[in-house]
Amino acid sequence: MRRFLLFSSVGTVGFLVDAGVLLALITYIGPYRGRLCSFLAAVFVTWFLNRSFTFDSQNDGISEFKRYLASQSFGAGLNYFIYAIAIFFF
Repeated sequence: MRRFLLFSSVGTVGFLVDAGVLLALITYIGPYRGRLCSFLAAVFVTWFLNRSFTFDSQNDGISEFKRYLASQSFGAGLNYFIYAIAIFFF
């Protein structure tokens, strides 16, 4: 139960980072590039927090981050596609 709560908390922090970075950058670099930057920031933060607190990883950080980023790619692509459509139409 502890690990589930930590994982859920990290996900919440990741969402807040994603939204905060997007809101901070949208005026300067636009909604599309801002979304890419906010996604990368959120992925890094969630990887770091989960690695540090939730799962106590002992693996090499760089290769682990590359695998984590790769595993997030499909969801990120789908998320970005829906985001771009929503921005375009609304």
